[in-house]
Amino acid sequence: VSMHDSTSSHMYPSALPGGRFVLIAVRRPGLGMEESRIGIADLVTGAVDTLGLGTRGIYVDGSLVFAAGDNTLLVQPLDLNSRQLRGSAVVMLTNVSLSGGSNHEFAVSRSGWLTYEIARGSGNDFIRILSGADATVLPLPGRDTGNAEDPSISPDGQRVVLRLPGSQSEDLWILDRGQGTLNRFTVGGGQSPAWSPDGKLIAYYAPGSDSSDMGLFVRPVDQVQAPRLVLRGANVFPGSWTSDGRSLVFNTNRGMN
Repeated sequence: VSMHDSTSSHMYPSALPGGRFVLIAVRRPGLGMEESRIGIADLVTGAVDTLGLGTRGIYVDGSLVFAAGDNTLLVQPLDLNSRQLRGSAVVMLTNVSLSGGSNHEFAVSRSGWLTYEIARGSGNDFIRILSGADATVLPLPGRDTGNAEDPSISPDGQRVVLRLPGSQSEDLWILDRGQGTLNRFTVGGGQSPAWSPDGKLIAYYAPGSDSSDMGLFVRPVDQVQAPRLVLRGANVFPGSWTSDGRSLVFNTNRGMN
């Protein structure tokens, strides 16, 4: 299914249960982050309904977790039947990191684990993981300084895959919170990782050295198999898997090869 709107950019897709509807960020050229909106796209009809202001949203257990243009992270009940927000939004966190001028650095697992990065000047060298009232701060082993971007937390909340800019082709690495290890997952770069619902696969975009090896890849987390190219093209960024683990939603541009 392909969606395109010449007046807006649709970014950061996140599939809702059932597979027909997808959360997206809707942005119009020339407008600031504060004007960004979160919408629900119907993959059958192509219609997009606006939920409200926000830069990126993820659905978790009856609620929309979303970021605002002022770097706050909020939560608000979302009725899937009517596809409408209910009640009032509650601020969960402030000062959540923003990378690339458009993407707030947070992720939520299907079991409710939240990982995020704090905006704190020149670098983010640690990850914070929350579950209920408990918070864990995870340093990145072997890295005293530097950035960590694109965090994505496993369904069980035990591992985080992230990108380390400026380090070995900006590859993806897996941080295991139980083992305290940081292991390289890609070679040649990787972006926008997304865990499969069963936690066995990670989808990601590899920029590649030329058009023959760039695109959307899927690889087992245990790395017993080589990465599998699912879709060749430039700027093919996975957003999330559908709940049955059979499909991926992603965003790209119209110049895809």
